[in-house]
Amino acid sequence: MPRSAPTVRQRRLGQDLRKLREEREVSADEVGAQLGWSGSKVTRIETAFSRVSPADVSHMLDVYGVSSEVRAALLQLAHDAQQRGWWTEFGDVFATSYVALEDGCKDAYEFE
Repeated sequence: MPRSAPTVRQRRLGQDLRKLREEREVSADEVGAQLGWSGSKVTRIETAFSRVSPADVSHMLDVYGVSSEVRAALLQLAHDAQQRGWWTEFGDVFATSYVALEDGCKDAYEFE
């Protein structure tokens, strides 16, 4: 069975986790070692190649020492990332991921 494409939320979560790791100036291998994981697992999470559980995100956030506000937001994102978008039910109509990208959009610009 082919792997399904990562959700926009999974991509966003991965980007946020990578940013936190880079701000702390630690490598994926170092984080993995602290958590008893491989560095490649950390990288797969950050690139949204692997799905991640909220528990794993919580462990990563412990290593990064994030504030409670950021922690709550990222744990909610981890929970939401496991949910498929409303449009997946209409795969015969929405054959591409553009709807997912639009749903995750924060800003829209128009140029003429």
